[in-house]
Amino acid sequence: MEDNDEMLTRLLTQDINMHFEQLVLAYQDRLYAFALSRVRNAHAAEEVVLLALERAYYALKGYPPQRISLLKLGAWLFEITRNIASNYLRDLRARENRLPSISLDTTEASFGAYLEDPDITPEEVACYNEDRQELEQGIKQLPTNYQTAIQLYYFEHCSAREIADRIGQPVGTVKSNIHRGTKLLHQLLNTHIREVR
Repeated sequence: MEDNDEMLTRLLTQDINMHFEQLVLAYQDRLYAFALSRVRNAHAAEEVVLLALERAYYALKGYPPQRISLLKLGAWLFEITRNIASNYLRDLRARENRLPSISLDTTEASFGAYLEDPDITPEEVACYNEDRQELEQGIKQLPTNYQTAIQLYYFEHCSAREIADRIGQPVGTVKSNIHRGTKLLHQLLNTHIREVR
């Protein structure tokens, strides 16, 4: 493997565009297995590897040939992948901490799964229905750009980058809309709770 890395590194110093595909073919499966062992989700692991390879490509494009020739290619790629996987897990935890206490999943399938729990009482079903209606009303009161970002982020589990690609907005704008939309939704729900009391 070391010999292959040395050869690949030499090729990359000559022409990154021509030889980057060889790097992808040599490492994508190993990077995927590594990412999967960290994030424990096949879709997320694929996204982590794509981001890692994208970051590696642009880093290599910016490096002079001498710096590329000194890279320990495997260790470098795994380090990039590890960092992106760590960021993914950190963002996931932050996302879970930002969620309102009411479940944001308003799909019928989610509700059906909830009702299948034999320990659920009729009172809990009534509370769930009320919470769900409040959440749906709260989301409808948000500006359209916040509604879209929240729907795709929380319900369809899209990343900010996927949302940006889908709706044609910069990633920063999408992240801002998710953050502001979630904050506004919290305020709307908390105001409603205070009014009911």
